[in-house]
Amino acid sequence: MEFAPGAKRADKANAIDLYVTNQIPETKLEKQQYDATFKTIPEPLTDRERHEFLQKLDGVACSSDAFFPFPDNIHRLAKVIFLSPSLFLIW
Repeated sequence: MEFAPGAKRADKANAIDLYVTNQIPETKLEKQQYDATFKTIPEPLTDRERHEFLQKLDGVACSSDAFFPFPDNIHRLAKVIFLSPSLFLIW
């Protein structure tokens, strides 16, 4: 992925999450914000590519630089744990 010059870390992280989970925005404003994060807008992953990517995750940690957990982080993590049983959450 090539990100736009000046794209903020949080915007990159959110764009990656939307991309990998196939939740690319559809509304005009959200899509414009998503697209503006990239220098080159990536083609969406196929279901097979997404599955193969998630199966390769191993030794992944979930962390935050703010109060943790925010509910959206837990919901996203639960999706990944469901898809990749090799991941563990240490509370």
